[in-house]
Amino acid sequence: MLQCANSMNIKFKQKKLKASTLFFSILSIVVLFYYVITFILIRLNTTSSVKKGLYTIEKPTAIISGDYIAFCLSDKLANIAQSNGYIAKGECPNNSQPLLKKVIATPGDIVTINNEHVEILNTTSKNSYFLTTFKNDLKGNQIPKTTHNGTKKIN
Repeated sequence: MLQCANSMNIKFKQKKLKASTLFFSILSIVVLFYYVITFILIRLNTTSSVKKGLYTIEKPTAIISGDYIAFCLSDKLANIAQSNGYIAKGECPNNSQPLLKKVIATPGDIVTINNEHVEILNTTSKNSYFLTTFKNDLKGNQIPKTTHNGTKKIN
């Protein structure tokens, strides 16, 4: 028995949790954590497109070079990405996982694309990017060639 300051006698019994109670408690926490991540301005990145981890979602007034953006792929690209194992199922309208990418070209920048490389001349920051394209992914799958060859100024 426990003696309280107001002279009331209170008895405590030790109760063992049933396995089912423990299971449903843990399941509830996992489901709650999933919904917090999915719907409350947090993005869990599990792809290798950027560093894996949790990212907060902010509503910027303007997107600038160096920002990260989350977006959904078109149905065609999502199907290719899922069949090759690049992305999992997710909350996009086509049931694919959103991608998280770093912005490296913004309005005013000049982008050149061909089947060997992507070159970006940042006119505002005076930084340039030269990204070599690959013929195959890490699993050996052939990467489709681009049909958008040429140079364009981003508007």
